[in-house]
Amino acid sequence: MKPVPLVLVVVLAVGTGLAAEHAPGRLHAFSWSAVPADCRHITPTVWIKKDSDPVEIAKLSLERPEGHRALFSWDLHHGLLDNPDDRCRTAAGELAPHLGVWPEHGVEAVRARFDDFFRRFKDAGGQADLMILDFEGGFSNWHMDSKTREERCLAIQNDPRFPGLAKKLGFSDMRTVANFRSGRNYLKWNAVTAGLVDDALNRAVFAPVRKHFPAIECSNYGSYVTTEPNAYPDLHGHNQWRDGIPMGTHQSRSFYTSIGQLAAVKLDGMNPFGQSPFAGLLLSINGLRAMMRSSAVPIQPWIAWQRYMGEPGRPSTVGNTPYYRELVIHLALHGVEEFLFWNPHPWRKDQRPESLSMPKDEKLLDDILTDLNQRLSIAGRKPVTTEAIAWDTRVIASGLQVADRVVWRFTFSPEARELKATLDGQPVTIGPADGEVGTWFSHPVATLIRFD
Repeated sequence: MKPVPLVLVVVLAVGTGLAAEHAPGRLHAFSWSAVPADCRHITPTVWIKKDSDPVEIAKLSLERPEGHRALFSWDLHHGLLDNPDDRCRTAAGELAPHLGVWPEHGVEAVRARFDDFFRRFKDAGGQADLMILDFEGGFSNWHMDSKTREERCLAIQNDPRFPGLAKKLGFSDMRTVANFRSGRNYLKWNAVTAGLVDDALNRAVFAPVRKHFPAIECSNYGSYVTTEPNAYPDLHGHNQWRDGIPMGTHQSRSFYTSIGQLAAVKLDGMNPFGQSPFAGLLLSINGLRAMMRSSAVPIQPWIAWQRYMGEPGRPSTVGNTPYYRELVIHLALHGVEEFLFWNPHPWRKDQRPESLSMPKDEKLLDDILTDLNQRLSIAGRKPVTTEAIAWDTRVIASGLQVADRVVWRFTFSPEARELKATLDGQPVTIGPADGEVGTWFSHPVATLIRFD
């Protein structure tokens, strides 16, 4: 017998009469590219480049709704980690051929560039609520050229500044970083140097931006914290964590649900993890919860358009499936309010529009956010699920306290038909809603729910 979904959600009224681009609701997305005019909960970012005129950018910022004026740096931050004056030093203090991991000259150059731009932007009347970066550089072993990785590692080891860094690392033989198969030292190196990069970004970007706009929010793609006890696998199966303080006011990373070599790893000790949409969702939500357990800093996740299929060897598993909607829902149920929406449009003549984000993809996300704002958009929300999910689970359950109720979303794998629970001691059976892979459920805060 098919279980009857228990849909007891709180539906809140949505106000009317506002301009379509500024509908009420706490949940909102900021997009990479333009979106249809009738998208009520998505606002395109304003791109800034090295050759951008701050006066023109100021005018564009005022065209965005108040509270949703987001600037996106395309290349204003370039040069942070590859300034030639930041190469390693010899014992005699001379510059060596390889770049080091002490980017003082890069920080100063980028800081001056941001300070100058935002001073002129503000003088021109510009307004900014968010500053978003997509800086993906770093000092990890994966960022190093494989042909010169060992030489660079030894140059870093021989730098007079290295002993201080070695104390943080807990080791001093950099050959173990160059050869990641030699042990876990490369993971520690990657974690520690991720913190160094975030520190450089905070000094070079966030500090000058906040100087001119003290209340601005700021995040960078890939800047987040996961402590070593909360380490979790990346898409290729490397157990990873990140030290330090995230850049800006929010943690940020992508939730594209990509799975590469991890597909063959037996995370549950018995079965290969695979590349199913449910597996991608499970990996993403476990990563999200690891971030939440590691830091109280709020999260601005990057999500792709619904039909994004990933790259060869690393598919975006929820792409073009019902699990895309589930991903957005579960992110919201963990307290996310601001989504960063990667929706690229063709930028070359040889690109087909249907291979990238289209209006139907953007309208779909807007519809999801509209529904979530009806259900969840009040103050005082509190996530109730931050624990790690077992890798062999067949149902993902996420809960959010909304006023005096707890609102749940249950997402089912294709193998799962139902979930049995007790509500104040009374048995209930929960199954997916008709035509969906998930269902809503809610109960009063004072009610005790247990899952079998």
